Amino acid sequence: MAKKPTVTVTVKKRRRVVVPPPMEMETPPAAEVAKTELKIKKAEPTNYKSRKTAKQILAILADEFPAVFAAEPKPLKSGFTQDYPSTRLTPREWKRGVAKWVTSEKYLKSCTTGTARIDINGQVSGEVTQKEAKYAKAQLAVTQLLKKKQFSGLNKNKQLAMREMAKKVAREAG
Repeated sequence: MAKKPTVTVTVKKRRRVVVPPPMEMETPPAAEVAKTELKIKKAEPTNYKSRKTAKQILAILADEFPAVFAAEPKPLKSGFTQDYPSTRLTPREWKRGVAKWVTSEKYLKSCTTGTARIDINGQVSGEVTQKEAKYAKAQLAVTQLLKKKQFSGLNKNKQLAMREMAKKVAREAG
């Protein structure tokens, strides 16, 4: 039996890596190759263009839960995003839609002390505390500040820094 040759590759710093010769493999029948190609095509990630925008997500939420995502927003209960129902949205889209909803100006204006919070069914589930109302007021101030023309050119990092500053102010106030 003849010994198969091995290939030695020298990499930086004179490290030697021994690469074994390629193994001979049997070629699979054409039917198996076609099946694996079909599986690969199905497993490809979704295209960016096929993702839903925030407006589309909010429209779906308003359609499925009119008591919660109505024209006049009401404060949502704490931990609302964890109540993910089986809907037309993925869990990621669900969280994205709820996050978009709770950062809107109308929602932040509705978070005043003593206002009733609602759950996914529209039932009362607690009320807004003074600390939460102050936090919402600070977030609203930052949102309105970022809408002004002088701050519209800020990059994302500066906007995030301003939001963190508002959170800190709200924590200190409450």
